[in-house]
Amino acid sequence: KSASFVLAILIPIILVRIFSKDNYGIYQQMLFVSLFLIDTAKWGLINSLYYYFPHEKDKRAQLMSQTFFLLVIIGLFLLPVLYILRYPLSDIFDSPVIATLVFPICLYFFFMLTSLILDSLFILEKKSRVVVIYEIINKTVRGVLVIGTAIVFNDVYYVLWSLTIFAFIRFSTLYIYIKKNYGIKIRKIEIPLLKSQLRYAFPIGSARMVGEIGNKVDKFILATLLTPAHFAAYSIAQFGIPFISIFYSSISQVVIPEMTIKKKAEDLIEIKRLWHKMVSQFSMVTIPVVILFSLLAKSIITLLFTDQYIDSIPVYRIFLLITMIHILSPSVVLRAFKKTKTVFVSQLCSMIVAIILSYFLIPSYGMIGGAFSFIISSFVKTFVQLTKVKEVLSLSLLSLLPWYNILKIILFSLIAAIFPIIIINQDINNIMTITVSGIGYALVMLFIYYYMGIIKYQDVIKFARSIVRS
Repeated sequence: KSASFVLAILIPIILVRIFSKDNYGIYQQMLFVSLFLIDTAKWGLINSLYYYFPHEKDKRAQLMSQTFFLLVIIGLFLLPVLYILRYPLSDIFDSPVIATLVFPICLYFFFMLTSLILDSLFILEKKSRVVVIYEIINKTVRGVLVIGTAIVFNDVYYVLWSLTIFAFIRFSTLYIYIKKNYGIKIRKIEIPLLKSQLRYAFPIGSARMVGEIGNKVDKFILATLLTPAHFAAYSIAQFGIPFISIFYSSISQVVIPEMTIKKKAEDLIEIKRLWHKMVSQFSMVTIPVVILFSLLAKSIITLLFTDQYIDSIPVYRIFLLITMIHILSPSVVLRAFKKTKTVFVSQLCSMIVAIILSYFLIPSYGMIGGAFSFIISSFVKTFVQLTKVKEVLSLSLLSLLPWYNILKIILFSLIAAIFPIIIINQDINNIMTITVSGIGYALVMLFIYYYMGIIKYQDVIKFARSIVRS
């Protein structure tokens, strides 16, 4: 995961040095349109595989056939729609050049949508080594094609075609693999199984669509009201904290199965303990890192993305707050209790808030307004989910979260922040500022954690090994 993540973040770091700010913004706008359609068009079909693939072992050929061909049908329907809308899109984004770029993006959308099964297939087949190899090859091929094309042609149009070639390679690989191993054919589609799969996928797809609109409405409104250069800066501001998602997933994948087992035994006290332990572990890493990255924001952005993206810095600091919200992870508890309706309601509330706030804040405050609308809408979603968790676990406000642990870590992080603040105010280059501040801050935090008995030496070694394995 770490290796593939590094390959993925190299693309924007290199492209911002090749393209002008306007051209990089146009490139991001085209990706935004295609990825939004991909995420909404799959409509829970990929998620349904995680349920039906292990449970319907005798019908995997039918399952693969109907999932693949359904995605093909959806793609064939939306592809011409996207192409027909090329001029309205140009008008909406106030960028006439977009009309000339839509055709390769249409093909990219189609081939990426129809090859989505590939991202889950080897996981479903429990081929862990193949998953690792696939992730590295997938990111490497994409990176080489995009970066190589950008260097040779220095043109967004040809870079989008390189993405289309990449998506076609994925599509071809998937088709050959499932044709050989599952013998997919249209006539293998089984109507009762198809109906069952669609019933399962529909609520997931509805929730996903609502969630995608809520998560991306700020970028859509910003793209319609501001310039491609602003959109480029806004995209860079969402860079976030590298590798933090790997840390989250490593812990969540362990906790969720344990919670599910405890739910069957109706052991609410143990579920609360597991959740609080997870929140505390997230806090121990996330809070110090967010504070450090907030202090080093200028050095990080200018080092990775050059001085032309200096206007991304205040927006980047705001977006870091979303990581603090993710600490709470109430959806983990709700998934153990199968409270999917609450998750949908929370996403619906978040979407409504995001639309309203983006509409009013972005025209007045630009990128800052978009960032705040995103953060507030995300908080609304988390608040709705927390309210339900409080109910299902029969908790009071004081016992809802490990408040003492969270506040303690905030205090320790602020004390340790004195060191990077001193370094930042010295006249040294960005690389030295980030390196010395990061190492010094980490050592101070580890000393405090060890001295206060929060962690033990063995815990540090165990955690380091788990991250290396990821």
